[in-house]
Amino acid sequence: MVTIKTSPKYKGRQDAIRETWAQDFKDHGAQVIFTICDPSLQAPQLNKDILSLPGEDSHRNLVPRMIWLMRWLRDKTFGHVVTIDDDCSVNVPLFMQLPWNESDMYGNNNGGYLAGCCTVWSKEAVKKFHNWGSLEDVCVGQMAKWYGLKLTGSQNNAIRPWVKNSQDYKLQENVAVQHYSRRPDEIRENHKISTEINNRKSF
Repeated sequence: MVTIKTSPKYKGRQDAIRETWAQDFKDHGAQVIFTICDPSLQAPQLNKDILSLPGEDSHRNLVPRMIWLMRWLRDKTFGHVVTIDDDCSVNVPLFMQLPWNESDMYGNNNGGYLAGCCTVWSKEAVKKFHNWGSLEDVCVGQMAKWYGLKLTGSQNNAIRPWVKNSQDYKLQENVAVQHYSRRPDEIRENHKISTEINNRKSF
């Protein structure tokens, strides 16, 4: 399963993602949904590929949004779930070759917790996720320690959460997830780049 954090104001990004790497994930058999926040809700609501979660639509609400998502996922059937931002580009064939399916928690290791742009959770890790009342990302790293979950850091910049500047958005050959491709045209451009990369590798 792939869940994409987004906002109602970024419909252009959502449409570009649907056309590009979301479709690639679907072609690999994944269910893909976008998560948005709606302060009028008391419980999650799924409508087509949009999962609306309670809470304000803001950056500071990212962790409560994650808590609601984990609660919603607990009774769903999946092996692993990807949580990813809507300002990312994904080389899906390369992503599928990464060793996330051998891990409880996988992504860019940011000093003991996973950088939030793209993380992968096993079903067992989702079951163990708890809300300790903390609004800090480090609670995820602490959870991993308490429950003995294996936190696997992606190697060789395969998941690239930060870039030097706004111009450094283009997908590179060995990068599976590129953060900060924020405009729809950048997402589409990166998809063309990933297609060219994978076509070269197939020969």
